[in-house]
Amino acid sequence: MRQKISHIENTEEARCSKNTRHAEDFGKWLTKQELADFLGKSARTIERWVSGRTSPPFTKAGNTILFHIDGVKGWLKGREVNVTIKARARNGFRQHNHI
Repeated sequence: MRQKISHIENTEEARCSKNTRHAEDFGKWLTKQELADFLGKSARTIERWVSGRTSPPFTKAGNTILFHIDGVKGWLKGREVNVTIKARARNGFRQHNHI
């Protein structure tokens, strides 16, 4: 996943420099389409998440919705699933004791 984040950050930096903005001053922001590409989802899915308030935190600038990369990282971190041994057993995974 770090590779994907790096790719998005590099893409954003390139776009910022083309628009004569300084990426370090402005921060790393993603459009709905960039977020969709990063997550492997459709832009429509991101729109549904936004309207259902289940998306990463976002900022509106007029009609434009932007996602800060740090907010996206935090949102993803908050959705980590820790599979316990008990949960694995419930789902058919058996623990084997090797002596």
